[in-house]
Amino acid sequence: MVLKRIELNGFKSFADKTEILLSPGLTVVVGPNGSGKSNVADAIRWVLGEQSPRSLRGSKMEDVIFAGSDRRKPVGMAEVSLTLDNEKGMLPVDYREVTVTRRVFRSGESDYLLNRSPCRLRDLQELFSDTGLGREGISIIGQGRVDEVLSSRPEERRALIEEAAGIVRYRNRKREAVKKLEETEQHLIRLGDIIGELQQQLAAISSQAELARRYQTLEVERKEVELGLLVVDWEEMTATMEKTRRELDRFSALLWEKEAQLATLEGAEADAALAARQVEEALTATRQEAHRRTEGVIALQGRLNVVRERIKGLAAQLQLLTKEQEQSRLALAELRNREGEQRERRRLVAEELMASQQAVDARLLRNAAAREAVTAVEKEIADLRRRLFDSAQALARLRTQLHEADLRVARQEAQVRRLEGERERSRSRASELVGEADRLRREAAARERQRADKQAERDADAAEMAQWRGQFNELEHRLSQTMRRWQEVSARRKAIEAMEKTYEGFASGVREVLAQVKAGNPQLQGIIGVFSDLIEVPPGLETAIDVALGGGMQNIVAEDDQAARGAIEHLKRTRKGRATFLPLKSLQVYGGPGRDVLNQPGVIGCAADLVRSATAHMPAVRFLLGRTLVMENLPGALQFARQTRYQWRIVTLEGDLLQPGGSVTGGSQGQRGGQTFLRRRELALLAEEEQTLGLAISDLKQQREEAAEQIGRLEGRIQAQERSIAHLDAEKAANAADLARLQREMEQEARQISGIEGELAILQDDLASLMAEKARLQDEMVAAETEAENLETAMSERQGELERLRAAGEDDREDLTRWQLALARQEEEIRGIDQSLAALHTEIGKSEKEIGEKEERCRMANGEMVACAEEQIYMEKELAAAVAEEACALEQVRLRQEEQAEADRGYKETMERRKAVAAEVQPLREKVHQLEVQLARLDAEKDTLTQRLAEQWDLSPEQARERGRRPEDRRAAQKRLNQLRALQKDMGPVNLLAIEEEERLQERAQFLSRQHEDLMAAKGTLEQVIAEIEGIMVRRFSQAFEEINSRFGEVFADLFQGGRAELVLTAPGDLLTTGVDILAQPPGKKLVNLSLLSGGERALTAIALLFALLQFRPSPFCVLDEIEAALDEANVARFGRYLQRLSEKSQFIVISHRKGTMESADYLYGVTMQEAGVSKLISVRMTRPDENSA
Repeated sequence: MVLKRIELNGFKSFADKTEILLSPGLTVVVGPNGSGKSNVADAIRWVLGEQSPRSLRGSKMEDVIFAGSDRRKPVGMAEVSLTLDNEKGMLPVDYREVTVTRRVFRSGESDYLLNRSPCRLRDLQELFSDTGLGREGISIIGQGRVDEVLSSRPEERRALIEEAAGIVRYRNRKREAVKKLEETEQHLIRLGDIIGELQQQLAAISSQAELARRYQTLEVERKEVELGLLVVDWEEMTATMEKTRRELDRFSALLWEKEAQLATLEGAEADAALAARQVEEALTATRQEAHRRTEGVIALQGRLNVVRERIKGLAAQLQLLTKEQEQSRLALAELRNREGEQRERRRLVAEELMASQQAVDARLLRNAAAREAVTAVEKEIADLRRRLFDSAQALARLRTQLHEADLRVARQEAQVRRLEGERERSRSRASELVGEADRLRREAAARERQRADKQAERDADAAEMAQWRGQFNELEHRLSQTMRRWQEVSARRKAIEAMEKTYEGFASGVREVLAQVKAGNPQLQGIIGVFSDLIEVPPGLETAIDVALGGGMQNIVAEDDQAARGAIEHLKRTRKGRATFLPLKSLQVYGGPGRDVLNQPGVIGCAADLVRSATAHMPAVRFLLGRTLVMENLPGALQFARQTRYQWRIVTLEGDLLQPGGSVTGGSQGQRGGQTFLRRRELALLAEEEQTLGLAISDLKQQREEAAEQIGRLEGRIQAQERSIAHLDAEKAANAADLARLQREMEQEARQISGIEGELAILQDDLASLMAEKARLQDEMVAAETEAENLETAMSERQGELERLRAAGEDDREDLTRWQLALARQEEEIRGIDQSLAALHTEIGKSEKEIGEKEERCRMANGEMVACAEEQIYMEKELAAAVAEEACALEQVRLRQEEQAEADRGYKETMERRKAVAAEVQPLREKVHQLEVQLARLDAEKDTLTQRLAEQWDLSPEQARERGRRPEDRRAAQKRLNQLRALQKDMGPVNLLAIEEEERLQERAQFLSRQHEDLMAAKGTLEQVIAEIEGIMVRRFSQAFEEINSRFGEVFADLFQGGRAELVLTAPGDLLTTGVDILAQPPGKKLVNLSLLSGGERALTAIALLFALLQFRPSPFCVLDEIEAALDEANVARFGRYLQRLSEKSQFIVISHRKGTMESADYLYGVTMQEAGVSKLISVRMTRPDENSA
């Protein structure tokens, strides 16, 4: 299998679609730095499934998409395709040519294609497994892989052996098994904690049941005491509100009177304040006018003083300017004298300069002729020296080549002897491998049959377990819902029964009589029961009968008057309320309506006929319901009442009530309509539903236990089958790996024998060529030595002539230097004189300009002095007038101040009277506000109390006063209420369903115990699997290490042309974790660790190890990315020759920029960037000399 074609489109710098055609042999991709040649290796690595952007020299996967350049926009997709020749069927697909494609979009989407059909990454990984191209192969070797070998610690370096031996997948399986084992142990710990917690809960559940009963007893007493206290609070609050309201009215009237008086005084105070403000404003205006006059006087005085000072300053300035003008004229005369002296000196120096220049020119001509003669001789000597150097180099090269020829002859002879020995060993090894491969194939077929049987059994059990597990989950869900519904129904039934037993909603007198009857009080013999308990109401009529009876529902039925009288006397004696009694023997029973009334439209019937009761109790039924008709709706009832002149008592199904005489009662019934009879019907239904749910729960629990038993049984069988399958898979994988290794070894031995025979023929031809080359080099060396002697003689003669010419020219140069120095001094002096003249000229101009400016300033100062004198006279007159106006303004200020004092006195008197009244108003306002707040607070508390009665007891205040029992001692009642609350609070949370909760916890504890046993079994299985995997890893690592170590020594000797190297285990006793160290002995040196070699030797040793790994686990093709970059030219040449030999067995694609590697190539591709940021490709087929001759 070879790589035939690479197609790149939008991948990194390959913006355009690029196709690389490849053939068997050695293909080298070259190009300058940054041209994108390494992107070819990245593309192959990427399409084979590389998932790490760092391995592709990026930070995220989108970095492989062409990002654009100065002239091109970014593209939205990168795609790479590899086309492989599958003629030999190495890939398990029915195609002779396989194309693998990977593409990625900027949106993050990614696709894999196999022969243009979508597939998964896992499919590609399975396709390339055991071919050398998978994740465990080393089909792509980059410079980083060489650095990894060099810089890795021994523990890290063992990963190379593991990858080559195929141990990585076993290590991954072990890691997964260890992870599952850790998870199982965590599950065991968690289950232990849960079971311990459940046991604690079970220990506490019995005490919770007793606590719940005590809590209910305390709750009944607490409600009774609290209701009595609320009634007392409501009555006291009503009295307090009335008293507060009367007091509020009295203080409000007094406050109104005082506020009216205060308003009158506030108006008078405002008028006085207005008059005072008007006087104050007039005073302020007068003061401002006086202040303005004063400021005017001060300003005039200041300006007059400024003018006087200005006159003094101008006089002093005139005197100073006159003195400075005289000094400037004297300095100007001095500067003009110096200028004449400098001009005369410059003329004399210029004459000397002309004479010196003529002498220098004559000597320069003489020196130029002497230099030309020296230059000619030097050129002849340089030419002779170059020829002599070339001759020496040629001679040294010939000697080196002759020495290398001798060494090559010796190595070739040794190589021939070594290859003949290897050929014999390979033939013997090949026959042994054939027998071993046949044995492994027979074992593999037997294991495959066993595994198929186990897998079929496991799949059948897994399908059955999935069905049972689904059924178990459904049963668990249904059981949970049924239990929750049963708990709700049971709690509701018990609550209603408790209400029925305590006659919730009945008057206190009725409850007392019934309680005494139930207790067997002999004084209450003859009491039958409450009326509502003696009748049965058909469904749908509950609301109508409840409204029709009204308070009669709580009437107590007695046998005769004596029984009723005894009960009434008991109530009076105990002061437990009142009750109405129906003595059966003395009741006046109504006959009821006739048939003509019952047949009217909308009439359902007589209420007494619609309910069911015992015959003995019918007098009471007729007494209460005999004259009540039940009708369908209110409109029909109103029409019927009008027709019968309002003679009958009528009730509708919705609870509307029409009384004889015409009154109508109706509206919303709230939550109490039909409550008594509906509650009894609900109680019967709840009891029936509770029994049904209990049977359903028992049935579901039994089904769940059966499903759990089936699941446990199947899980045990599946785990046993999976252990068997895992064991067979491990043996199968080991067998397949061994068989593949044997097959590779057999093919390798065959290729090696063929290669050895070819190499022997080549070596014989090379040996003859080397001998001829050695004779030619000896002849060339004799001729080169003769030529070197002749050149040395000629160069000695020309060297003497050069020394003579140089001595004669030295004297002429010294004389020329003296004249040049004199000429330079004269030129420098002239430049200095010119600079002095220029400076003098500038200073003379400045002096003349300064004298003119000072004369102008004198004229201006004289004119300004005259103007200032005139201004001084005018300002003195203006100042006298301003002083007079200031005195008048100050008099006006004094008069306004007297008026202001009078207005302030009147304002203060009015304000004092207003403050006295305001002091009386404020306490009254505070008192009224206090009473209003108190009344609002009482009103809010009363509303809160009313709302609390309605929400907690469903009673109005009037009903609460009738029903509640007022405590004789309020403080004692409050103390008892606090005690009851404290007792309930001390109980903490109370579980009213403790017994049901205990059963549920016991079932869960049993289930978790079974789970714990299953996990312990799974833990043992995992530990056994890990031990088996470790055994396989040790065996495969040991075999791979021995073979790779042997091949490493051979490759090292080939690349270094001698020496030896070996791999050493750092911990031979622990093959699972031992590190791998490298010892090497290049020719002529001692055996040392890899780290002690030179840089080039270390790199070549690392390459030898990678080649040994590649031979152990060969790949159909191999990509090498600049792995020889650190080698010198000699080692690169060895690397190239060895690579050329390997390319006869495997296909190589090499990224390189070394000359020696290029010379070894069969095909050469060049990568360039004609356009910035975009890579282009050109190809060259290399032709060897033997091919040209053919």
